Amino acid sequence: MFTYDRLYALDGADCWTVARHNPMTIHVDDSGVTVVVPSGKERLISREDVEDVMQHLAKHHTINGTEMRDRLGIRSANTRIKLFAILAVLPDIAVTLNPRTLHFAE
Repeated sequence: MFTYDRLYALDGADCWTVARHNPMTIHVDDSGVTVVVPSGKERLISREDVEDVMQHLAKHHTINGTEMRDRLGIRSANTRIKLFAILAVLPDIAVTLNPRTLHFAE
């Protein structure tokens, strides 16, 4: 099943932004996923936003940044970039760059 629980195994994992390959470390807890960049700056991506994207992927099998903004209401481009990086680490997620899209293969 494609649920938030799968992300707990990624706690402490390194990942990279999809387009620019900027490094970050992710920490997963019940409130969401905290992304830490090399400068030490942290950003919390709410569990609700992560679950919304995961549910959309499970239902439609793809999502891009425009859909995250328009359908799910995730307005921050920075948040969308980090969501791409977090979910791209999962083994059943593929990424295309133009347009930047996540693809879910069950």
